[in-house]
Amino acid sequence: MDTTQTQFASAQAENNNNTVNDNTPVVSLEDVSKIYGRGDTRVRALHDINLVINKGQFTSIMGPSGSGKSTMLHVIAGLDTPTKGSIKIDGIDITGLKDKQLTELRRLRIGFIFQSFNLIPTLNVLDNILLPTQLSNTKVDQAWLNRVVDALGLTERLKHRPSELSGGQQQRVAVARALVSRPSIIVADEPTGNLDSKTSDEVLSILRQAVDEFGQSVIMVTHNPSVASVSDRVIVVSDGTVKADMVGATPDQVVALL
Repeated sequence: MDTTQTQFASAQAENNNNTVNDNTPVVSLEDVSKIYGRGDTRVRALHDINLVINKGQFTSIMGPSGSGKSTMLHVIAGLDTPTKGSIKIDGIDITGLKDKQLTELRRLRIGFIFQSFNLIPTLNVLDNILLPTQLSNTKVDQAWLNRVVDALGLTERLKHRPSELSGGQQQRVAVARALVSRPSIIVADEPTGNLDSKTSDEVLSILRQAVDEFGQSVIMVTHNPSVASVSDRVIVVSDGTVKADMVGATPDQVVALL
């Protein structure tokens, strides 16, 4: 096992065994900038971002279209690389990792929830949930799987395929899939964007539960101030910089800063 793999294994064990520590950083960005294009087409999506997100925290990232909020989420999740600066997950600097190492870290340390669910239509609910463990060739913690499935109300749906589920049920499966490997962080990109208000409230309740009961750290991009107000912390991004960083913000307070 090389040094990086040892770091992954050590961080994974620490994440699984420790209780939530609100003062322990799970993600940190130091002087992070992201530039797309050159010359006349050059766009600075992020500009010298310095940010720390702690374990056991539900964080929302907001901002107008083109503000850099999605770029911020993507560089945090290792889906894009910064032009400058460093990003650490559980103390591991992901900006210096090779492609294979970065892929391994994403599989072990990051759970993904997307607006479009991204479930495999030919797989049943259980196989969709277990997909991350199969891809990373890791052993399934059956007790943890049972707890997640039960908490999300999916016990009676495990043999169903996505087409047999409602939108809210499909998003529950996506949340279970993100939780099953006990990642350091769950990144959610507009997870309620395609849902009606009732189902949206249901999904937000599940994400809130993931933080409060499972000790997860959730980072969510949303354009909806009411959705963002469910989180512990709201980060407002504008022109590639952090315009505001609020704890316990109301929808009206968020709207005032957009």
